[in-house]
Amino acid sequence: LNGICGFSETDMYVVGADSLILHYNGSEWSGVDVGTGYDLNDIRCAGTGDIIAVGDGGTIIQATARTKGKGKDKDQGKGKK
Repeated sequence: LNGICGFSETDMYVVGADSLILHYNGSEWSGVDVGTGYDLNDIRCAGTGDIIAVGDGGTIIQATARTKGKGKDKDQGKGKK
């Protein structure tokens, strides 16, 4: 794992090798599929509710953080190489 950020103890994100982004909802971790194939080196949680991850090959991923509702997470991420 290369970077971590969070909005709260029940809304955390980590990044790592091979475009890995994981989300923690306070009880379990789940994957966020961004599919760039590049290693991600750091992540920041912005005050706007977005996450921004950066990685190898100039990769920048900006995504709306997952929202909680009726037990399901929703990801609205967009990745760029």
